[in-house]
Amino acid sequence: MIIHFVFGVLTALFAIFLINVFLKRQPNTKLTPFMMFFVCFSFSMCAGAIWEIYEFLGDSFFDLNKQNFQGATMFVGQHALLDTMTDLICNCAGALITSLIISICVVYCESFIKSFQIILRSQTGKFVR
Repeated sequence: MIIHFVFGVLTALFAIFLINVFLKRQPNTKLTPFMMFFVCFSFSMCAGAIWEIYEFLGDSFFDLNKQNFQGATMFVGQHALLDTMTDLICNCAGALITSLIISICVVYCESFIKSFQIILRSQTGKFVR
């Protein structure tokens, strides 16, 4: 469960990194705190859902045992569903908390958001922020 919570946090932080990369190409564009929250939260939840689809397909086609068993106990019916839903809820909690913090930081501490920017090398060989 902690892994899925941390995954929600990390994917929300990765979303803010991607937003900065894309906004660098459009310097006059600014996102509202709500839009920043929405993009980070949605990106994180989509990544969590894709992970759960991977687990399901791995169990179904390749017998990877990602969600059907815990120890020697086989999950059947609601127990297998409970594993998936618990993972998604933990991912949602991590994404929600991180996205709220990010949207608050957009308003009060813009330097936090700028710390996710990367340094790119231009075609002339010089480093550009």
